[in-house]
Amino acid sequence: MIYMNNDTSIQSSYDAIIIGAGHNGLTCACYLARFGLKVLVIEKYHSIGGMTITEEITLPGFWSDVHAFGYQLANLSPVPKELNLGSYGFELIKPQISYSHIFPDGGYITMYRDIQKTVKSIEKYSDKDAKTWTKLFENYRKEKKDIVSSINSSPQLLSSQIKKMKKSDIDKILSNKFRSNIQSMRSWGNEYFESEEARVMFGTFAAFVGLSPDDAGGGSLSYLFSSIIQDEGNNVVKGGFINLPLALVKYLKANGGNIITNSGVEKIIINNGRAIGVKLENGRIIGVRKVVASSTDPYTLIINHIGEENIDSNIVKQIKKLVGRFYLCYIYCIRKSHKI
Repeated sequence: MIYMNNDTSIQSSYDAIIIGAGHNGLTCACYLARFGLKVLVIEKYHSIGGMTITEEITLPGFWSDVHAFGYQLANLSPVPKELNLGSYGFELIKPQISYSHIFPDGGYITMYRDIQKTVKSIEKYSDKDAKTWTKLFENYRKEKKDIVSSINSSPQLLSSQIKKMKKSDIDKILSNKFRSNIQSMRSWGNEYFESEEARVMFGTFAAFVGLSPDDAGGGSLSYLFSSIIQDEGNNVVKGGFINLPLALVKYLKANGGNIITNSGVEKIIINNGRAIGVKLENGRIIGVRKVVASSTDPYTLIINHIGEENIDSNIVKQIKKLVGRFYLCYIYCIRKSHKI
């Protein structure tokens, strides 16, 4: 969410302030700096990176990616090339084996960068499933241009998408598209694969992003992640994922940007509907001339930083309802695990 400042009542040192030094916040900062804005990134944690941090969490000298590990959807991003991050220390390791799913009896299915090797691995359990995966992957390759465009573009209104369709195909396309978008991982797996091993292998990615087997949308996520990894590989950042945000930081600083850590934001200062600065938890106030952008979660941004008084009441209700559902689900899961 972005607010523009046209108020000069607070002295401004920066054109833009970004709240959060995760890879998304840093990417936003880099592009603003690229086009000439003086940028400041503010991070509450003691180091940059967000979900892409790499730290010594076990023994000295043993570095672990604490959250993100596989460089998957990011393979479709134009950012590393556009910002030439390779010259700032960013490098990928590209293994030939993307991942293997091991089953209780000691069997396994392995996904290779080579589609034919993947197919042979699936054939151990089902010739039909091997052929199905070949067809699904071929379908992904046909759709890839549109998929990449949708990921790297602003969401389109449904009305705009419908206008692009031929009248004769609208009903068919809409029914297939929206059915598949809300299909659960279990439903998708049962529809396309006959072996339990293939269903588990390809359905894993729904669980990877926190969806249960029967949650809506799990099927499309399983298809998307599996196809991307088959196409691009399950690449990892050399030296740990932290080297991605570190490369972004180097780019940002080379273009005049700055970063401060150990600095939580208490409030975005708003005057006449416009952001004019931020107040840190230590009481410091930093003015801004043009933009305040945030990569924090919606509740923190809307309720804590902006304040309910500055936001449409319907949006506030929806945010609180969403958070309430999350906590109810969390409590239910905790209670259930204790019974187990």
